[in-house]
Amino acid sequence: TPIADPYRLELRHKKLPLPTNKGVTLLPAKCMEEECELHMCNSVGQSVKSTSFRAPAGWGMMSLRTDERHYQFCLQSETIAANDVLGANCQVMTLRARLVV
Repeated sequence: TPIADPYRLELRHKKLPLPTNKGVTLLPAKCMEEECELHMCNSVGQSVKSTSFRAPAGWGMMSLRTDERHYQFCLQSETIAANDVLGANCQVMTLRARLVV
């Protein structure tokens, strides 16, 4: 992530942090229908900037603008084969930083 200390990114749903472990965040089952929020948080976990989004079916883009910088991210979605996850229907969403010049 291009976010420098003391800031970090956090995903929330209905203003509550989503469960995260080792850089993997579990999104709500209805993330394509209900909005989630991408927050830039300070060292004590307070949100200093945020943007809302719905998970895209394939690809999407979002941005966060601070006084210092303009951050752009792309959100990519791909389906996982059901036989890889015990028959469940799952998708992987990847949040990537985009270079803005």
